Amino acid sequence: MNQLSVSATDDVINSFGVMTAVLSFCVFIILPALFFILSSKKEKLSGLGVNLTACIIAGWLLCYGIAAQFFDKTVIHSLSLFHLGMMALLITVIYLWLKRRSGKSMEGCYGMPVDERPDEKLTDMTTAMYLWQQSGISCTLRMLESLETSLKRAGYGLTREKVGPDEYVPGVGDMNPHLRDQVITDLIRAREHFWAPQQSDEEVAAAVRLALTSGHGQWILDDVISNLKKRGFWLRKITSGHTPAAYPLKQVIIDLEAEPDTAFSDIAYALNRLEKCVPFVGDNGLEKGGFGQGGVSGDASAPVRYSIQCRTCEEPPGFFPERGGFAIPPLLSGMKVATKDKTGTVIRILLQGRHETSTDALTGLLQDAVFKIVCGAREHADIDGDVGYAFYVHDPVIPVNSASSITHP
Repeated sequence: MNQLSVSATDDVINSFGVMTAVLSFCVFIILPALFFILSSKKEKLSGLGVNLTACIIAGWLLCYGIAAQFFDKTVIHSLSLFHLGMMALLITVIYLWLKRRSGKSMEGCYGMPVDERPDEKLTDMTTAMYLWQQSGISCTLRMLESLETSLKRAGYGLTREKVGPDEYVPGVGDMNPHLRDQVITDLIRAREHFWAPQQSDEEVAAAVRLALTSGHGQWILDDVISNLKKRGFWLRKITSGHTPAAYPLKQVIIDLEAEPDTAFSDIAYALNRLEKCVPFVGDNGLEKGGFGQGGVSGDASAPVRYSIQCRTCEEPPGFFPERGGFAIPPLLSGMKVATKDKTGTVIRILLQGRHETSTDALTGLLQDAVFKIVCGAREHADIDGDVGYAFYVHDPVIPVNSASSITHP
């Protein structure tokens, strides 16, 4: 009986040892391998696989420790050494796997610096990443320089300081539309001149028009401003120097276009007539028309065509961000490129007054601008605070000293 009892006990111990070894092999080798294979196919499961493996191993060791209290210490000692070996092997495999995986993810990560390798080849990922980053960084620097200058000229700025609610601009969509378009224009020009410096002005202007009409330009500006915001740069209005009591400002945009063979006397007569049309347009109104030969009124197909747009500006900086002097405002700065391929006369006149400025005063500003034009000026600005005028003329045939061509009423 004693021999049978001892034999049965040995069988139980041997069975426990074999079962424990098999289960340990599954827990330490097979189960982690399955998790690693699954996580390699789905990146989001990598952290989950490591956590589950650690939990299962901890649970198994706890159960093993409890069961070990009821068996021979010699067997338990041998199994403990086996477990330590399996754990050491598993820890080594996990470490090497995580190191290899992190190296891969960092190497292809956007924005990560790429270190030079002694054995680097021309077609390696690190070589491509380095070249891509260098060209992208150079272009971005050029665009940031242009952005800083353009925002300042438009009456905006980027700052890391705390911004009050009156100055803070949440996003690109909250900017004044015409000033936002000017910033986009400068940004696209900077990019185009960087990537293709031999482009003609007409090609750059075409790229700018496409960016503005398609919405791609606003997307670029919004992307830049949003990423700068993540870096702690806040978009704000630069209101210093502007008089809040002057708002809303009264603004008038006058556009005139003539056929190439139109006599200058007809252009001068049309400008003179426009002075009488402004008072009848009304607030936030738009009038279009034309003049035929000899000043006869016509429609949009007439040799001399015009449009008069009256509107109000609710917030700074208006047409003239610099609020003084003779600097050409942002809304006119792109006219040279936009009208370069025009074969006839193109004139744009900007008028601006305070909210209390009378229509007669605006008409007086227009008369001053018309006088400068017929005297041969191609571009000019006369600004006093928030009040003033500016114009640009595209026409190589306008004679100089032709003030006699027009008489003021």
